Amino acid sequence: MVITYRGARKTGFIYEGGQLTDQQAFRAYTDVPMDYNELERYEREYVGRIEVLAPPKDNYVFVNEQEVVKK
Repeated sequence: MVITYRGARKTGFIYEGGQLTDQQAFRAYTDVPMDYNELERYEREYVGRIEVLAPPKDNYVFVNEQEVVKK
């Protein structure tokens, strides 16, 4: 499951797997903090059960809603 953030605010999720029901995927999404800045604490609470993979913050610039440009 991929939880998406824009700035520090949770904006949505992508789930392409087949192991979770829709209800389980939604519950996982709602359990994750709304604020990206709280994600590190959340990861510590669930150590060994989840893994947070975050892209380097300064690698990409959003030019508009349709285009992502690498710096």
